[in-house]
Amino acid sequence: MISRQTITSQTAQHVKAISQAAAGFISRAAWSPDGAILAVAHGEEVSLWLEGFTPEPTRKIKHPAPVKALAFTPDGTAFATGSSDMLVRLWSAVETFVLVTFRGHHGSVESVALSPSGRLLASCGGDRTIRLVDMTDSIGSTILHGHTSDISGAVFNSAGTLLASGGWDCTVRFWDIAERSERASFTYPDWIRDLAVTHQGDIVAAACKDGSVHLFDFASRQEIGHIAAHAGGADSLAFSPDGSILATGGRDNTVRLWDWRGNHGTPLATLTGHSRPVLTVAFHPAGTLLVSGGGDNVIKLWSVADASSS
Repeated sequence: MISRQTITSQTAQHVKAISQAAAGFISRAAWSPDGAILAVAHGEEVSLWLEGFTPEPTRKIKHPAPVKALAFTPDGTAFATGSSDMLVRLWSAVETFVLVTFRGHHGSVESVALSPSGRLLASCGGDRTIRLVDMTDSIGSTILHGHTSDISGAVFNSAGTLLASGGWDCTVRFWDIAERSERASFTYPDWIRDLAVTHQGDIVAAACKDGSVHLFDFASRQEIGHIAAHAGGADSLAFSPDGSILATGGRDNTVRLWDWRGNHGTPLATLTGHSRPVLTVAFHPAGTLLVSGGGDNVIKLWSVADASSS
């Protein structure tokens, strides 16, 4: 087995594409928490790689409608999908059959998220609502109202007590789940395309159509910084497992790596090779690999190349 270096601020400039695979229009990629499974949503399919990354996936799941959202449960035994048919499905990650289907949305489901404990599942999308389901008692759901247009993303804090969301109404909103109430709201010049949270659950990043990325402290619900990330728009976000690196994908067809706590003006690295907007990025849980995909129907796997001769 090849021993790979972790992607850090010291190694970021040596990150190169090491493999790629073709798929349909790629909307979301996610690793299982142990890094054993890579799931990629594209069109009406989800492709799964269970035995390493090869040109062909280990398994493909046919979906009744285009898949917009994808997220693994914390234990990695299942993953949730949201799609344009207004349904959220929970799938077995190995046997790949539907465990349960959640109904209730009246528009396309654009984002799904599970709390770190796995107890709560949040979904949101075209009907301007966030629905929260208690996975230990899935009778009914809690509905959060406040957004005035489609909601594109939602993420939990580490305790599963707070939720952040962003959407086409150009706002990022913070919610108290127990109180079912909005705690803070921030308005920007253009709509929010994606949200990401650190593994530690303390920092939230929001990607904006104007190309900026905004950073928030989850506990205080305050903005702590922003990055002018991509010309033409920022589309996707992912934090490295230790939270030190922020990967962004954008309309300029690049992936950029940032030391978000340091110099916001210059990326650590700019990764080129995609020919269309980069709509999803995801770090491997070990921090040694990064996957990206988007409008060019190509999934790319990135790693630190041998820098011994540099």
